[in-house]
Amino acid sequence: MSQEQIDKRIAEIGALAGSIMAGEGDVVSRVAEECLRDPLFTAYIFLGISHEEMKIDLLTRIVEASQGASAFDLAIKTIEANGAIADIWTVEDVKENCEAIGVDPLSDEDCMTVLRYVQQDHDANLGINHEVVEHAILSLIAEKAESKTEE
Repeated sequence: MSQEQIDKRIAEIGALAGSIMAGEGDVVSRVAEECLRDPLFTAYIFLGISHEEMKIDLLTRIVEASQGASAFDLAIKTIEANGAIADIWTVEDVKENCEAIGVDPLSDEDCMTVLRYVQQDHDANLGINHEVVEHAILSLIAEKAESKTEE
Protein backbone atom coordinates (compact mmCIF):
# COMPACT_ATOMS: atom_id res chain seq x y z
CA MET A 1 0.00 0.00 0.00
CA SER A 2 1.33 3.42 -0.89
CA GLN A 3 1.40 6.27 1.62
CA GLU A 4 -1.35 7.96 -0.38
CA GLN A 5 -3.56 4.86 -0.12
CA ILE A 6 -2.85 4.60 3.60
CA ASP A 7 -3.74 8.26 4.15
CA LYS A 8 -6.95 7.82 2.14
CA ARG A 9 -7.92 4.71 4.14
CA ILE A 10 -7.24 6.49 7.45
CA ALA A 11 -9.42 9.41 6.31
CA GLU A 12 -12.24 6.97 5.39
CA ILE A 13 -11.98 5.26 8.76
CA GLY A 14 -11.94 8.61 10.55
CA ALA A 15 -15.07 9.68 8.70
CA LEU A 16 -16.80 6.43 9.59
CA ALA A 17 -15.81 6.77 13.24
CA GLY A 18 -17.10 10.33 13.23
CA SER A 19 -20.43 9.31 11.73
CA ILE A 20 -20.85 6.55 14.31
CA MET A 21 -20.03 8.93 17.15
CA ALA A 22 -22.49 11.52 15.81
CA GLY A 23 -25.28 8.96 15.47
CA GLU A 24 -27.83 7.91 17.99
CA GLY A 25 -28.03 4.71 19.97
CA ASP A 26 -25.36 2.58 21.57
CA VAL A 27 -22.18 4.01 20.07
CA VAL A 28 -19.91 1.42 21.69
CA SER A 29 -21.90 -1.47 20.20
CA ARG A 30 -21.81 0.14 16.75
CA VAL A 31 -18.06 0.66 17.05
CA ALA A 32 -17.64 -2.96 18.20
CA GLU A 33 -19.56 -4.22 15.16
CA GLU A 34 -17.39 -2.15 12.83
CA CYS A 35 -14.25 -3.40 14.60
CA LEU A 36 -15.34 -6.96 13.85
CA ARG A 37 -15.68 -6.06 10.19
CA ASP A 38 -12.44 -4.13 9.74
CA PRO A 39 -9.19 -4.66 11.65
CA LEU A 40 -7.84 -1.29 10.47
CA PHE A 41 -10.84 0.42 12.03
CA THR A 42 -10.04 -1.40 15.27
CA ALA A 43 -6.47 -0.13 15.26
CA TYR A 44 -7.64 3.42 14.47
CA ILE A 45 -10.15 3.40 17.31
CA PHE A 46 -7.75 1.90 19.85
CA LEU A 47 -5.08 4.46 19.03
CA GLY A 48 -7.62 7.19 19.73
CA ILE A 49 -8.89 5.83 23.05
CA SER A 50 -6.90 7.01 26.04
CA HIS A 51 -9.04 5.55 28.85
CA GLU A 52 -8.26 1.93 29.68
CA GLU A 53 -11.83 1.30 30.88
CA MET A 54 -13.19 2.31 27.47
CA LYS A 55 -10.74 -0.02 25.72
CA ILE A 56 -11.77 -2.91 27.98
CA ASP A 57 -15.47 -2.16 27.41
CA LEU A 58 -14.95 -2.06 23.65
CA LEU A 59 -12.94 -5.30 23.66
CA THR A 60 -15.67 -6.96 25.72
CA ARG A 61 -18.32 -5.84 23.23
CA ILE A 62 -16.22 -7.05 20.27
CA VAL A 63 -15.91 -10.47 21.90
CA GLU A 64 -19.65 -10.53 22.67
CA ALA A 65 -20.50 -9.55 19.10
CA SER A 66 -18.27 -12.30 17.72
CA GLN A 67 -19.83 -15.06 19.84
CA GLY A 68 -21.25 -17.73 17.58
CA ALA A 69 -19.27 -16.52 14.59
CA SER A 70 -16.76 -18.99 13.28
CA ALA A 71 -13.19 -18.06 12.44
CA PHE A 72 -14.23 -18.44 8.80
CA ASP A 73 -17.11 -15.97 9.22
CA LEU A 74 -14.80 -13.40 10.80
CA ALA A 75 -12.12 -13.96 8.15
CA ILE A 76 -14.63 -13.58 5.33
CA LYS A 77 -16.05 -10.39 6.89
CA THR A 78 -12.52 -8.98 7.06
CA ILE A 79 -11.79 -9.96 3.45
CA GLU A 80 -15.07 -8.45 2.22
CA ALA A 81 -14.46 -5.29 4.25
CA ASN A 82 -11.31 -4.84 2.20
CA GLY A 83 -13.11 -5.11 -1.14
CA ALA A 84 -12.44 -8.76 -1.93
CA ILE A 85 -14.14 -12.15 -1.82
CA ALA A 86 -12.83 -15.59 -0.91
CA ASP A 87 -13.97 -19.15 -1.40
CA ILE A 88 -12.67 -21.21 1.51
CA TRP A 89 -11.62 -24.85 1.08
CA THR A 90 -11.05 -26.89 4.23
CA VAL A 91 -9.50 -30.15 5.38
CA GLU A 92 -13.06 -31.45 5.65
CA ASP A 93 -13.66 -30.62 1.97
CA VAL A 94 -10.59 -32.67 1.01
CA LYS A 95 -11.79 -35.59 3.14
CA GLU A 96 -15.23 -35.41 1.51
CA ASN A 97 -13.55 -35.48 -1.92
CA CYS A 98 -11.55 -38.55 -0.87
CA GLU A 99 -14.79 -40.29 0.01
CA ALA A 100 -16.44 -39.17 -3.25
CA ILE A 101 -13.66 -40.65 -5.38
CA GLY A 102 -13.38 -43.79 -3.28
CA VAL A 103 -9.92 -43.40 -1.76
CA ASP A 104 -8.91 -43.86 1.86
CA PRO A 105 -9.20 -40.69 3.95
CA LEU A 106 -6.06 -38.61 4.21
CA SER A 107 -4.62 -37.31 7.46
CA ASP A 108 -5.25 -33.68 8.32
CA GLU A 109 -1.60 -32.96 7.46
CA ASP A 110 -1.96 -34.59 4.03
CA CYS A 111 -5.21 -32.68 3.47
CA MET A 112 -3.35 -29.43 4.15
CA THR A 113 -0.66 -30.55 1.68
CA VAL A 114 -3.41 -31.02 -0.91
CA LEU A 115 -4.87 -27.58 -0.15
CA ARG A 116 -1.47 -25.89 -0.42
CA TYR A 117 -0.79 -27.68 -3.69
CA VAL A 118 -4.15 -26.59 -5.07
CA GLN A 119 -3.63 -23.01 -3.92
CA GLN A 120 -0.19 -22.76 -5.52
CA ASP A 121 -0.69 -24.76 -8.70
CA HIS A 122 -4.31 -24.38 -9.86
CA ASP A 123 -5.12 -22.91 -13.25
CA ALA A 124 -6.53 -19.43 -12.60
CA ASN A 125 -8.78 -19.83 -15.65
CA LEU A 126 -10.46 -22.85 -14.04
CA GLY A 127 -10.26 -21.78 -10.42
CA ILE A 128 -10.38 -24.23 -7.56
CA ASN A 129 -13.11 -26.83 -7.89
CA HIS A 130 -13.75 -30.44 -6.93
CA GLU A 131 -11.95 -31.81 -9.99
CA VAL A 132 -8.84 -29.77 -9.20
CA VAL A 133 -8.91 -30.96 -5.57
CA GLU A 134 -9.44 -34.58 -6.68
CA HIS A 135 -6.46 -34.33 -9.05
CA ALA A 136 -4.32 -33.00 -6.19
CA ILE A 137 -5.47 -35.86 -3.92
CA LEU A 138 -4.60 -38.47 -6.53
CA SER A 139 -1.25 -36.80 -7.20
CA LEU A 140 -0.37 -36.86 -3.50
CA ILE A 141 -1.38 -40.52 -3.21
CA ALA A 142 0.76 -41.36 -6.26
CA GLU A 143 3.75 -39.44 -4.85
CA LYS A 144 3.45 -41.26 -1.53
CA ALA A 145 3.20 -44.64 -3.26
CA GLU A 146 6.24 -43.83 -5.41
CA SER A 147 8.31 -42.77 -2.41
CA LYS A 148 7.39 -46.03 -0.61
CA THR A 149 8.57 -48.15 -3.57
CA GLU A 150 11.86 -46.23 -3.68
CA GLU A 151 12.58 -47.12 -0.04
